[in-house]
Amino acid sequence: MSPSIPGMDALIADVAAGRLRGTEAFDEIVARIAAHETPAQASDEERQLIVEQVVRAVSQDRALCELLFAPPESAGRKPAPPVMVKPTLRPVEEIEASEDPFSGEGDDEAFYDEDVADDHVAPLPLTDEEIDAELEAIEREREARQGNGFESPQRRGQLIGALALGAVVVGGGALWYMTRPDSCDRLVKSICVEGKTKSCETVAFGKALAANKVDEDKCFSVISALDSAIEGKKKPERTVAFDRALVEALGFDPRGDDAPKPAEPKPTGPPPPTVVVEGQLGIADVYIDQAHVYWTSTQPPGVFRARNIGGAIEAFGNQPDAIDVTPTKDFLYWVSRGPTGGQIWVDKVRGAHAPTTIALEGFSPKRAVFLGGEFAFIDGTTGAVMMASVDGAPPRVLVPGRPVVDPKARKPKTPPPPGPAALPTEIQADATHVFVLSPAPVSTVWAVPRDGQAPPRALATGQTQPRTLTLDDTHVYWVEAGAGAISRVPKAGGVPELLATGQAGAAGLAMDAASVYWTNEPAGTVHSVPKLGGEMTTVASGLSNPSFVAVDSVAVFYESGGSLFRQAR
Repeated sequence: MSPSIPGMDALIADVAAGRLRGTEAFDEIVARIAAHETPAQASDEERQLIVEQVVRAVSQDRALCELLFAPPESAGRKPAPPVMVKPTLRPVEEIEASEDPFSGEGDDEAFYDEDVADDHVAPLPLTDEEIDAELEAIEREREARQGNGFESPQRRGQLIGALALGAVVVGGGALWYMTRPDSCDRLVKSICVEGKTKSCETVAFGKALAANKVDEDKCFSVISALDSAIEGKKKPERTVAFDRALVEALGFDPRGDDAPKPAEPKPTGPPPPTVVVEGQLGIADVYIDQAHVYWTSTQPPGVFRARNIGGAIEAFGNQPDAIDVTPTKDFLYWVSRGPTGGQIWVDKVRGAHAPTTIALEGFSPKRAVFLGGEFAFIDGTTGAVMMASVDGAPPRVLVPGRPVVDPKARKPKTPPPPGPAALPTEIQADATHVFVLSPAPVSTVWAVPRDGQAPPRALATGQTQPRTLTLDDTHVYWVEAGAGAISRVPKAGGVPELLATGQAGAAGLAMDAASVYWTNEPAGTVHSVPKLGGEMTTVASGLSNPSFVAVDSVAVFYESGGSLFRQAR
C-alpha cells in the first residue's frame, strides 16, 4: 500500500476530470508531497531543499507528466506505458545550476517529448500484471475522452484513469519518500562538502554511523549543530569549526582513517637555539649589530664576524689577545693587549684595508670603549682614564693613574690620583660620562665627566669583586661576582639596587629595553630579570662555561664550548 498523503485524493479527481492540469497541477502535486515529507522542526533551508528534490522526483515521472502536459489533440495518440520510475536525486547545487523546465517559459506542448531519451532514469521492477492493468486503465480514459459527452463508459474510464493516476502520483510520492536523502544521508554528504577528508567515502561514512547506532533523529540534531558551528564563517575557519563540531556532536569521527589528523600543538616556549658559529675556543668578547655578530677568540686567534643568523666567517685580525671589538659605520676597532703593551687597531668593516694601529705614544691601552670619533681607554701601565681621537691626536687625561716611580730618582713623577684607584678593570661611556669599575682599595663604580671639567663621582662603593659593566639611558649595571648579585645604580647617583641574587659565578652581562641578561659559568646557564625587578627567568641551560652574552631586538646570543648560539626570544 502507498502511504496516504492528505488532500491527494481530491487532487487526483480534479486532474482526472480535466479541471486541473499543466503547471498548476504539477505545482499542487509537488506542494502536497513536500508538505507531507517535511518535518515540523525543519529549517527554511531544509524545507527549500525538500521542495527542490520533490520537483526533481515528480518531473522524472514520465506517465504523470504526459497526463498533466499533453495537449488535447494528442488524446487519440497511443500513450506511452505508465512506467513508474525511480527518481535520481541530485545535490541542491546541481538543481540550482540546472535549467528549470517548469519556469513558465515556452508552452506546455513543447515541454514533454516522449522520444527524448532519459538515460539516467531507471524503471521500477513492476510485474507484468501491474503494467497491463495500468495500460488498460489509461486506454479506457483515452477512449472516453474521444466521445462527445460523459456517459457511463466515459465515467468508467475517468474512474480507472483516476485510479491509475492515483497509483502514479501516490506511488511516486512513496518512492520519493523511500529514496529521498534522509537526515543521515544529508549528514554524510555535508561531511564531504564541508569537512576535511582525503576522499569522499560516503558508503564508509554511512556504515560508521550505522555501526555506532546513529539514528535519523540523532543525524538531524547533528546537522543542526553543524549549521550553527559554521554559520557566518569562511574557510579555512569554517572547515575547522565543522570538523570540531562533528566530533563533539557525534562523540566519534565517522571518517575513521580518512579523518584529518589533529594539528601538532604549537610549542609554548621559544624555539631551540641555532648555531651561528662553532670551533671558536676562547671567545673573549662578543658584539652584535643589526646584521652581524663580532667576536674575538684565542683559538683561532683574531677578530671575526659572521651574519647573525649564521654563515661564512670573515677574519679581520690575528691578535690572540684582542678584546673590546666595536664596529662603527665605516670602521672596526678593537684592543690588542700584547706582552709589549696594548694597541688600538682599526680596520674597514668589509676588509678593504689592512688593519692599522692608532698612535698612542707613551700609553698602553688595556680596555677601551669607542664613541664615534673618540674613544676612552684605560692605560694598562698607570691605570689612568684617558680620552683620545681616532685621527691620532694626543690623548687627554680624565683621571690620572698611579704614580710611576723613576728608578733613579726614587720619587714619583705625579701625585696620587684624586679619583679611581689604580688599574680600573672595566670601562663604558655615554655622551657625557665615562664609567669605570675600580677594585682597589675599595671596589667602586665611578662616573667621570668626559669634558674633564668636574671631578669623578663614586656611584657605588664597597662592591665585592665588581665586573662586566654595561649601561642603558638611566642606569649603570654590573655583576658583583663576590656576592653573586646583579646590581644597578642611577647614573645621576642614588641607592644601588639588587636585581638578582644567588648568582655566584655570574659573568657576561647584556640588556635590552626591558630586561637584563647574564651568564653563570659554573652553572652553565643564561638568565634574565626585568630591569624594574621581578622573577628571574632561565633562558638557556646545560651550557659549557658560558662567559659572554649579547642581545638584539629579536634574539639572545651566548657562547658555549667554542660555539656561538642564537636563541629567539
